[in-house]
Amino acid sequence: MKDFLIPFFTQALFRDNANIANMICSKYCVQSNVEDQGRQLLNMWSDVAFQAPARLSLDCHSSSIQSSATYQYVFFDELSYAVPKGTPWYKGSAHATDVFYIFFYEQLKSSNNFTEGADILVEQMRSYWTNFAKTGYVLCKVLYFTLLGKHSVT
Repeated sequence: MKDFLIPFFTQALFRDNANIANMICSKYCVQSNVEDQGRQLLNMWSDVAFQAPARLSLDCHSSSIQSSATYQYVFFDELSYAVPKGTPWYKGSAHATDVFYIFFYEQLKSSNNFTEGADILVEQMRSYWTNFAKTGYVLCKVLYFTLLGKHSVT
């Protein structure tokens, strides 16, 4: 990754800027093992292909319409039910896991062991979505949650 992909990205996207290459390498390069490096490669690609364009889109929208608000969240909580079988290397949240939590939590809870923190997470997420649908604003406290399944509302 360090010798091929990062130089390719920095040459194509950042005019071969060595400082940017070093920053990318410090964020995504892993020396410990191939599995961790593969995961970091996926993280880098996700950031380039999805996170950066989404952020740019939000910035453009919010700067051109001063009276509107824009919202984005990243959902990390793992839901093993949503991960395809036969992918033990997969870590993290599958695409649209938040939708499972919001709309099917009660059914999933009957057959899975969720923590009290998950109950709070679902309640807050539903509140976000409901308030946004009704008013165009989230009107809620900020919710923090981690890959470790710990949830907190501030």
